[in-house]
Amino acid sequence: DRVLDTNLKAVFTLTKAVVEKMVERGKGGKVINVASIGALIGWPNMSAYCASKGGCLQLTKAMALEWIRYNIQVNAILPGYVETPMNTEFFAGEAGQKVIKACIPMRRLARIEEMKGVAILLASEASSFMTGSAVVVDGGQTCT
Repeated sequence: DRVLDTNLKAVFTLTKAVVEKMVERGKGGKVINVASIGALIGWPNMSAYCASKGGCLQLTKAMALEWIRYNIQVNAILPGYVETPMNTEFFAGEAGQKVIKACIPMRRLARIEEMKGVAILLASEASSFMTGSAVVVDGGQTCT
């Protein structure tokens, strides 16, 4: 429940509230959801996480269709493994290094800063014909 509440219900609730204000304003807007490559591939012992991120991806597509009439575009970023304070210790260890070597063709984790460019693209006019899209940023992991 906690994973679904955080990764799916919170996205739905927050986005709905923000979009109501966008519609009232009447100037369109951009919504960028953060899902995960877990929306595209399954991992053992991660069923709640993968289901929540898959739901976020489908929510992105449904919202894109529902809100395009208001000129509101809804897209998602799907990161792979990103180095964060929560996982630094694991990925520095032997087990984490094995995961990196076995799963990520670029042989490293993404840095949080590497998500910024995609977010800027999706928030800018450069993405004016994108809605319901999912941009994968995973160092090639979903290619394998």
